[in-house]
Amino acid sequence: MSGVPIPTVSQVRAWDLEALARQGSYWTQQASRFKTELDAAHTAVGNSVDYLVGKFGTGARDKGLVVRDQGYKAADALEAAGERITTGIEPVRFAKTTVTDLLTTITSGGYLWGEDGSVTLSLSQLANAMADKDRDAAVIKLAALQRQADQYATALKAALAAAGVAAQSVADGVNEAMAELPNAGEGAENPAVNAVTGERLGEQVSKGGEIPPEVLAQIDQVFDQTSLSDAEKAALQAGDAVVVPASTLEFTQKFLDSAGPDGFTRLSEQLNAQGPDGQAKAQALANSVMLLSNENVKGVKADGKQIEGGYEQLPQEYRDILSSRVVEPGVEVPGVGNDGNTTRYPDPNGLGQYRAGTEFTNNLMGLTNALALADDEYVPGTKLSTELYRQAGHTAWLIDDVPNQPNSDDVLGRSVTNLVDIASRNEEASAIVLTGDGTPDQLGAGYHRDSTVMPLLTYDWPDTEDAPINKVFSWIGTDAIPTDPSDPAQIAAAERAGKAAFGLTEVMSTINSGADGTNNYNDLLNINGTNDAIGQRNPELTQTLAKALMPYVGDFVQAGPELTGTHGFPGLDPVEATRVMTILDSDPRASMLINSAALAEAERYDRMFATQETSDPESGRNSLGRSSGQLRGLIEAGLNAEIADRNQDNRDDQAATNDLKNRYSAIYTGAEIILGAQGYPGAVVAATGELFKTDVINGIVNDQGEYVNQTPTPQFKGQPFTLVDAGNSNHRMYNMIDELIRQGRLDPATLPESERALGPDNNLLPYGKLTENNNPWLTNNGSNVLSKAMPGDHDPLTHYLRNAAEGANEPFAIVQTGRQDFFDGFTSVLVNGNYVPTDNHWIK
Repeated sequence: MSGVPIPTVSQVRAWDLEALARQGSYWTQQASRFKTELDAAHTAVGNSVDYLVGKFGTGARDKGLVVRDQGYKAADALEAAGERITTGIEPVRFAKTTVTDLLTTITSGGYLWGEDGSVTLSLSQLANAMADKDRDAAVIKLAALQRQADQYATALKAALAAAGVAAQSVADGVNEAMAELPNAGEGAENPAVNAVTGERLGEQVSKGGEIPPEVLAQIDQVFDQTSLSDAEKAALQAGDAVVVPASTLEFTQKFLDSAGPDGFTRLSEQLNAQGPDGQAKAQALANSVMLLSNENVKGVKADGKQIEGGYEQLPQEYRDILSSRVVEPGVEVPGVGNDGNTTRYPDPNGLGQYRAGTEFTNNLMGLTNALALADDEYVPGTKLSTELYRQAGHTAWLIDDVPNQPNSDDVLGRSVTNLVDIASRNEEASAIVLTGDGTPDQLGAGYHRDSTVMPLLTYDWPDTEDAPINKVFSWIGTDAIPTDPSDPAQIAAAERAGKAAFGLTEVMSTINSGADGTNNYNDLLNINGTNDAIGQRNPELTQTLAKALMPYVGDFVQAGPELTGTHGFPGLDPVEATRVMTILDSDPRASMLINSAALAEAERYDRMFATQETSDPESGRNSLGRSSGQLRGLIEAGLNAEIADRNQDNRDDQAATNDLKNRYSAIYTGAEIILGAQGYPGAVVAATGELFKTDVINGIVNDQGEYVNQTPTPQFKGQPFTLVDAGNSNHRMYNMIDELIRQGRLDPATLPESERALGPDNNLLPYGKLTENNNPWLTNNGSNVLSKAMPGDHDPLTHYLRNAAEGANEPFAIVQTGRQDFFDGFTSVLVNGNYVPTDNHWIK
């Protein structure tokens, strides 16, 4: 049930505001008259002292005083109700006028409106548009009419919602006033939702012990009246403003303050232990805090004034628990996780610091246990979420790096899980934490992203898809590329995702953290001083990071947004890109995902080049070859660097080398799945969902990290294994010829020796099949076929293939040139940063 019912059009039109105004005036007048009569009666009874004596007279006069006082309460309530109508009626009048004016505009434009605020095209509009003999013009007219109808519907629905809020504010004002009637609200079926009720119920909860059933019932009745509708929850998730009666926020604030964190936690635990019904009530309790904390929630009073939700609305005692990041005196542990802001635990009960430390960590776990029960659709406020993220990162650092904590790692670990679970429900906060680009009001003082993000990346998370840490990043890939480039909301979401992704890569690739100089890259390859990389400690998280970054592989080599379709990601340089790939390569599945996306993107550039050169010979897109080669070189550089890290750690170096052939096969298979799912051509990211399917992933790399044989696969040759078949000129020419055939630009019947190249479907054989048994068809015919298909005398194919080969060498030119081998380059360049900065750029 919604806290603010949205009226229909007919209901708003039927509102008799003049009658309502008369009712308010009448109540005010009657209250004044009643007080006059009460005063006269009290005076008359008081004057009886001369003739009513003894106990009877005294009792009568005492009773008269009680009657007067009770009568005054009733008169005051009636007077207050009248005033609430008088002050609240103008916002209702304005809201009704807005609705009726909109209806006039909509009707005069020929549109049809519905009771719920929907707006549709009339038959006459459809007929007029379709009467245009120019079909394209008719379609344009219909689209314009529909766009206007949608805009009218948005405005009308918003006006109806605003009218509902204004009317509800008056109703709540009257209810609040009437709640002050003698005995009003005590034991009532639906207690008033206001600060008075919140304070009274909070005091009952704070008393300790089992909370009485009648108190639980009244709390439940309050939350029945304040829950959000599905539309309001959707608006909250979208970051839009949600309007509720101010009394809803005032109730929650007073309730939290009066109950205190201990009472709030105990109430949640008591409810949660009562089975499904109780758990739903515990969820509603947590939902109320999410609403109070959210800056996009606006509370409207009867007089039209607003109060806003936000972290500062939470009582101080709650904020002390959530925001106190304690580093005890004398603790000097290096590491970027030290985000402490105090040396003392909150101690409201005067326990002393030793016992206060244990109580604080228990309170943090208990409070976050309760808050984590909130419905995911009740998004916490941005500041609350960033505070929870900072506390989570700090607590994870304490667990991993600081011994002798005042409580067990189990208690602290539960808090880390809760904190990230709650905070990650706010994607805006996740983006701010990853980028560090937030206002002081959003992030607080002294924030550095490495101090929060790095401890969360290196913390030992459960290896499950539903681990809370995965939600921190999982939205990035989803929002990366707009499905409708004309939608400003999608562009804004993509911009935010791109900035967050870039922030993540900066955290992963830096060797000199701005927080304290820590080498993040090395720490992610050697977590907590062990030889375990992030892929060994947190394989599921590493896969989530790969999925988040897959849409940006083109940006890793600065291919440009016109190719990648992404927003907000400025691009990486070769060293930083190689570092990121190294980290993701530390888990077999993550490695397959990110490298398959990179190879598919490279192949897409090959195919785009062929299409453009056959349709527009002057397009000058030879730069596509450079980016295509750079992506293939980046794949190989990352894999080599990950093997160098294993060699450095003496971890199965021979097995890693032997494994490389399987890795290339898995990458090739994954790339073909992506390209096959997207259709040729198309943005690679649009098809990566096919590769995310469990059965598809398991068919390439199983859940033990073992590579599953895939056929047909390219025939890898040579020692050591490299991207020979996935990166040489023959493979690029294969992509080009295959694309031209699929688009109908090249007749397969005209191919020389077509019986050796074509399958039963009259398309090229899969590359692995076409090249098996040293079939020389591509070598003998590829360049001739393409040269004939690409008109002009500028020999674009030769330029393209040369650029691709040079691009593939660029990462190695920085890491390996002048050094004994790639292992030496890994340590010197990637880990220690010994290179000429001006060399660290992609050539375009």
